[in-house]
Amino acid sequence: MEGHRTSTAAGNVGTARQFAVVTYPAPGLLVLGEIDYADGWGDRILADIDSILRQRWLPAVWGFSIGGLTAEGKVLIEEVSLTRNPAHPDARVLAIGADALSTWELLSEAPRFGASDRAGNG
Repeated sequence: MEGHRTSTAAGNVGTARQFAVVTYPAPGLLVLGEIDYADGWGDRILADIDSILRQRWLPAVWGFSIGGLTAEGKVLIEEVSLTRNPAHPDARVLAIGADALSTWELLSEAPRFGASDRAGNG
């Protein structure tokens, strides 16, 4: 699934390109997106996200909110929003730029070990 427009209060600012269900090291949904120029807002948003990710004393404030429907055991994503107030505190931006690609590759390709494997029994 790919190609969902990503929006903020400034309007459409990019595209959520890929989604991956991740079970290890923590369960969740990983989103790989890109920010467009968006009438100058794109660079400002990226600069703000970068400054928040680089500091260590305040919590990360940029995150995603995803709206969708469930049907026949599947989730149909209808909206992806980049927000400073995500509904869930763990729905945060992890990285931008080349770091985002590295993070995507690491987490979406992470081995899916069982409990016995993590304990060194397998």
